[in-house]
Amino acid sequence: MSKGNFDETDLTMMFHSRAFTVVVTIIAVLVAIALSQMGGFTPFAENRGIAFNAVGSYISDADTSLIVSLVITVGTALFLVYANGKFTLIRGFSFLFAAIFMIAMVCCPPAVCFFYGGTTFCLLTMLAAVLLISVYQQPERTKEVFLAFFLLSLGACFHWGQLVIAAVFFAGCGQMMIFKPKVLIAAIFGLVTPLWILIGFGIVAPTDLVIPTSHVTLPIDNPTELSYILTFTAFSGFLCIVFGVLNILKFLSADTRTRSVNGFIFLLTLASVILAAADYANLPVYIPIINCFAALQTGQFFAVSIARRSYIPIIIVCLIYIALLVFGVTILAKLPVAEIV
Repeated sequence: MSKGNFDETDLTMMFHSRAFTVVVTIIAVLVAIALSQMGGFTPFAENRGIAFNAVGSYISDADTSLIVSLVITVGTALFLVYANGKFTLIRGFSFLFAAIFMIAMVCCPPAVCFFYGGTTFCLLTMLAAVLLISVYQQPERTKEVFLAFFLLSLGACFHWGQLVIAAVFFAGCGQMMIFKPKVLIAAIFGLVTPLWILIGFGIVAPTDLVIPTSHVTLPIDNPTELSYILTFTAFSGFLCIVFGVLNILKFLSADTRTRSVNGFIFLLTLASVILAAADYANLPVYIPIINCFAALQTGQFFAVSIARRSYIPIIIVCLIYIALLVFGVTILAKLPVAEIV
């Protein structure tokens, strides 16, 4: 093998390494802090949930909001790394998905500089997904099923979209081969328990519960800001669908567990993209979960398709996100490009 070939292979493997993900995470946190100090950004507007007001309304201090957002964002990335090591969410030895998630999040400043429902929506969905994956072909482990649906129902108290995700999880029970009566009972109890506890302990009154509604949270009165949000989400959604389909095709001949796990993740990916498109007026809250699935699907594809020059498309994906960040800063913070670069 020539020196040139070795260098390219080595560069490709670097993108899949733990060290690259650690460096990217540190840089992403520093960039998020710098963006927050830059000023000019405003948090995404939110709708209330079934039982509570919008998540972001509970923290008014900007610095505290940034810290909580970063803790949840980095925590989500670390949890995915842990879950992948324990339950093999993606095949192949790679940490690339976590790095792409951090890059995607920091390249949408309002989604990372402020604590809001999008970050909790993403974290709760992934926690529940991993719990369900952990009981593959083990229908006797109803506690994990109960907890998964409990988390989704709790999330719905703050944003109703989590109920749609919960419906997908019933199909996920079939994919995990645990679709049994006792599992369905555990899932139903998981869904009703949060409201049962909240009402039973007087935390909320029955009159506080509202029928889910979706008011416009997109900046429709600001065409340039709207164009940025739509462009950013469209790119992450594009990665979700394209690499998701490619992964499905790639694993058609894989073992049963791999097909089941990959199929469940793709089902959640597809549901998140469709939900974001259907609830178009409330698009900002779905950005973190779409970023997460874009990272998982992209990371999965390149983890099992490690070629000598596969670093090139990885770099292209990262550069597009960075270009979107520059575009977003010029739009949202209203700074000239010269001051950014």
